[in-house]
Amino acid sequence: MSLNWLFSTHRIVDLFLRGLQIEHHADKYAKNCSGGTRRKLSYALSMLGRPAIVLMDEPSTGMDPQSKRFLWNTISASFQVCTPK
Repeated sequence: MSLNWLFSTHRIVDLFLRGLQIEHHADKYAKNCSGGTRRKLSYALSMLGRPAIVLMDEPSTGMDPQSKRFLWNTISASFQVCTPK
């Protein structure tokens, strides 16, 4: 395993943690996080590797309205396709 791979992996993880506003949970086990934080983590894991298709079953269930809106905005932004003008 090269160090470049390791550094790029850490950078991607850091980007997801910051983007989803869960960086303060970086050192916790998922089982010790709230349901909303676990849902954000599940979304981040599903996006690793830039999949062409992602199937999600109610990813914001049980979240408060503000967190729910934030997660859906994040999900929508990650699937925005640039169209030529």
